[in-house]
Amino acid sequence: MADGPAPSFHDALAGELEAVKASLEEAAVSLCLDPAVFARHAEPLQCFDRLAQVIAEVATLLRSRAEPEVAMGAIRLDALRERLTARV
Repeated sequence: MADGPAPSFHDALAGELEAVKASLEEAAVSLCLDPAVFARHAEPLQCFDRLAQVIAEVATLLRSRAEPEVAMGAIRLDALRERLTARV
């Protein structure tokens, strides 16, 4: 019997994260299309993009069948990779 959750559970979690990412991106685009909102809140709106990138990376990690050390080495966001490496 294998330890930990079945891969299909990880796939389901990754799918949930991808749905959240899509909603976050849709909300950000909607806000960015309003010039007044964009002018007043450009920096916080960029945070939406950073959050979406982290969500995408975590979803990819959940789907990975590689050993954690190998999977973490493939993370494209340096800050996320450093945080996870420090915690694992």
